[in-house]
Amino acid sequence: MASRVSELVVEAADVSPTDDGQDAEPARLLALGAAPVDAGRSGGGRYVLADPEGNGFCLLPVRIPPVRAR
Repeated sequence: MASRVSELVVEAADVSPTDDGQDAEPARLLALGAAPVDAGRSGGGRYVLADPEGNGFCLLPVRIPPVRAR
């Protein structure tokens, strides 16, 4: 069951990924009002951010395994 806080955060900003690719997503979220949080966990494609109300969240890279030809 989602908490009321998480429902409000999702309603407050469009956090849906775009077709611009993973490299563009941090800049898009920062433009929407997210702020970087230095929690010692960023790097390697991972970003620790906070929404405009200060709620922390992580942006993690998607790793899709290669498809093997049959």
